[in-house]
Amino acid sequence: MSEGSRVNRKRTITFDALDRQLLHELQEDCRIQYRELAKRTGKAIGTISNRIQNLTRRGIIKRWTVQIDPESLGYDFTAILHIKIDVVHINQINKELTKVKELFALYNVTGDNDIVALGRFVNRRHLDQVIHKILAIPHIQRTSTSLVLRTLKEDLRVHVPQHEESKTG
Repeated sequence: MSEGSRVNRKRTITFDALDRQLLHELQEDCRIQYRELAKRTGKAIGTISNRIQNLTRRGIIKRWTVQIDPESLGYDFTAILHIKIDVVHINQINKELTKVKELFALYNVTGDNDIVALGRFVNRRHLDQVIHKILAIPHIQRTSTSLVLRTLKEDLRVHVPQHEESKTG
């Protein structure tokens, strides 16, 4: 099997102007009423409903959520964990790391480390406990941690292109 044939090929997703406008509006306020979306787009409420259902069915809209200020819940520390593993066991390690509730993002990466994790912690002791929990996972070789001193930008919204184009999704 050639290297190119192992790549997970995703379908090409085409968005029209209405899809892009709906995605933009919903990312700004996912509680917006269909009536207001219809007013803003000049389309019928039924059209808006059908389009949003279609975007959800196609997996473009993954979930409806709220963004919470972590510091208001006592999570004063954000850390970036660089994790080196025995890559033969990457699937098992990925599965175990997804169970660590303090980690809000996990990425398999290239470079000196194999996984980058982003986490939120109440204090240094809490961070230390989670690092020890991670190091106890079989086949994790080491971690390196960076503390975030100041968050300059943290926006998980996806940029929706303003012009018609196809994207691999």
